[in-house]
This record gives sequence, C-alpha cells and structure tokens, in this order.
Amino acid sequence: MVRPVYTMPSIDDFAIAAEFGYTDNSANRDNGGNATYKATIAPTWTVGTGFGPAPEIRLLATYLKGNPGVSSNAGEDDHDFIVGVQVDMWW
Repeated sequence: MVRPVYTMPSIDDFAIAAEFGYTDNSANRDNGGNATYKATIAPTWTVGTGFGPAPEIRLLATYLKGNPGVSSNAGEDDHDFIVGVQVDMWW
C-alpha cells in the first residue's frame, strides 16, 4: 500500500491524500486468484489551532476492483465506488 500526501503550498490547512493498494489471496489460485485493487483520493482540511488538538475533515472517494471469477463474487460486478466523510481529532 502506498499513501502519498501533497500539501498545497498556496492554501493553508489543506492537503490531498491518496492511497493505492493491491492484494492477492493465494488461497484461491484454482479460480485464477483473488486479486483486488484499491485507489482512494481524499481532500483534507485541518483546523489549525496553533497548539494542542488539530481536527481534520477528510472527504473520501474510493474505487475498488476485484476478480469477477471468484465464487464469492459470482454474478456480481467486479468493481465498486465508495464515497464518505472522515473526521479525525488528535492531540
């Protein structure tokens, strides 16, 4: 899995995060394997408090691609698109 983050130099408290991943389940080699791919992009806003907690609001858009030949996916699409919102608070 790779998770690059690009901080926008002209916009304070804003970054674009991405995540790319690949998984291969070797247990299903008889069915051609169970390889899955993932790509996520997440614009992120950080509320800068100067000191202490720094809450983040992140919008997520993820594309998932799987193997349609696997029995658990039989008759279903081999891809999915997911959107969401995540809020983090850390100190």
